[in-house]
Amino acid sequence: MSKLLYEQLLNSGDLRGIDGVDMVVKMIDSQAEFDILFSCLKSRNRLIVMRTADAIEKITKQNPQYLEKHKVDILQFCSIVQNKELKWHLAQLVTRIMMDNAEFRYVCNILEKWATDTDESKICRVNALQSLFELYSTHRKNPENLIQMMNHIEDEDIPSLNARIRHLKNKLMKAQ
Repeated sequence: MSKLLYEQLLNSGDLRGIDGVDMVVKMIDSQAEFDILFSCLKSRNRLIVMRTADAIEKITKQNPQYLEKHKVDILQFCSIVQNKELKWHLAQLVTRIMMDNAEFRYVCNILEKWATDTDESKICRVNALQSLFELYSTHRKNPENLIQMMNHIEDEDIPSLNARIRHLKNKLMKAQ
């Protein structure tokens, strides 16, 4: 497939929809095709970037290995991303790549900023919290900092964030 075809399929409707995403997901069955799709994240068209990120997230639930080749790009995107839709997906994608200790700290710092920034979208903040939880669990890190951060965020009394925090705290309690 070509990058142009993916962009055409993903470039319809508005930012509220997922037009073309499921079709593109079904078309990707190799690393080479995934790599072409991944290149669409560098589009100047916000709609294409958002839909590409959505497709990548769906594809890598079953094939996280496709991301390994793009780890450097993903980490760079995390440091420069402006649009909230890409942040939502990056927060989830970073949990699917292998990281050394320095990369782990780098990603956690970014996710902590997103989770605690009251100017961020609530979806971004929820996804950042979920990803921090997953990263702490995967890397067997002491969750004390995460718990303190969640306690602080709970004080904001935002229903979507508090619901996720309750869920994560329950999981932490069951794991102990």
